[in-house]
Amino acid sequence: MLNSSISSLALAAVLFAPAAAQRVVSLPERDKPLAGAPQMIYSVGKEEGDSYDVFSVVQSVAFDAAGNLHVLDRDNARVVVFGPDGKALRAIGKKGEGPGEMQLPMSMAVLRDGRLAVMDLGNAAVSIFGADGAYQDLVRRDGAGGMMMAGPGSGGMAAHASGGLIMTGSQIAGGGPGGGPPVMRDSLPILLVPLKGESKVFFEAPSAAPAMQARGGGGRQEVRVSAPPTFTPRVNWAALPDGRLAVTWGMDYRVNLVAAAGGSVATALERPIRARKVTEKDKDAARQRQKEALTSGAGMMMVQNVNGRRTVSAGGQGLPAEQVERMLAQMTFAELMPVIREIRTDPDGRIWVQRDAGSGSTDYPIDILAASGAYIGTVKGIPVPNAIGPNGLMAFIETDDLGVQRVSVKRAPAAWFR
Repeated sequence: MLNSSISSLALAAVLFAPAAAQRVVSLPERDKPLAGAPQMIYSVGKEEGDSYDVFSVVQSVAFDAAGNLHVLDRDNARVVVFGPDGKALRAIGKKGEGPGEMQLPMSMAVLRDGRLAVMDLGNAAVSIFGADGAYQDLVRRDGAGGMMMAGPGSGGMAAHASGGLIMTGSQIAGGGPGGGPPVMRDSLPILLVPLKGESKVFFEAPSAAPAMQARGGGGRQEVRVSAPPTFTPRVNWAALPDGRLAVTWGMDYRVNLVAAAGGSVATALERPIRARKVTEKDKDAARQRQKEALTSGAGMMMVQNVNGRRTVSAGGQGLPAEQVERMLAQMTFAELMPVIREIRTDPDGRIWVQRDAGSGSTDYPIDILAASGAYIGTVKGIPVPNAIGPNGLMAFIETDDLGVQRVSVKRAPAAWFR
């Protein structure tokens, strides 16, 4: 059987756009600052105790249409739901392999009808729960697009207007019993996964094939996928409520809007902001972030399939100091810094674009674009929200000096949306 050991999978990107007719919207060059500061609503997360808000690892967050906050508590294999006042309402799921149980939940989405979908990497399936938290069904993706991945950004999975789910596929294709090693795709499939029936590739985002090393033979192979140079642009996407998809993959400022039917880019939103050269400050900061991640074990993931049994693990103990230093010395860097870092969408169809702030700066500005694609303005002084809900609600995953994770819920000023 195929034994895949993947320590990291980063999504490289090539710097060209699909050759399809599309409308290009030119956005203004100069920033329009948006006034006002978010209003604090509540915060959840404690260091210890027996309450719902003692989290293991907060993997992602999401709002439903009523403004209830859903917190995916990864290592406890559950989703905790909090009301608009911050009061805990219920916990959904638990650790295990039975119906309604999960091994390693990695992303979630609240469906249009209020149901909850949770992608469990351990079971390679999506568990569906009712709005009341009761387990309903298990969806195993069928069709093209490779194995299901956790996806980019905060969630990696989103509800689609059709009633299904948008998910990231994999650049790893092929491989298996009696076959050779997998093949690395030169594009990243973004999938439309219905709750019933076969999935399809909604859009193929250009992405350079990752480097791969394979060894072994016969009934056992080990495959390692290496990350591309640091600062290589990656594919970011976010689903819009009308069925379109906002996708970025290049160096410069370009947000591609994929048609609701999928397949091609209908509109591209561009600002005349170009990628800058990577500096030594950028490299030093990246090495420090990587050192902290390798030492703590945060972000590490291993997927294994031995004799038909699939196991997945995440986090855990960090690597020995000597190995960390060796890996840091082997880091390579792209020559340019991509302009766009993250994108989000909100229930009203606005697109939030976090962009680079220049060498040595971590105060990344956020452009807010209207559903029509028009530029509304730019916000500074806040991180990009991990989730955006109705009526300007924003959720931020935070970690204090003691390593305790909390989720703060704030409301954006109305002036940001005019």
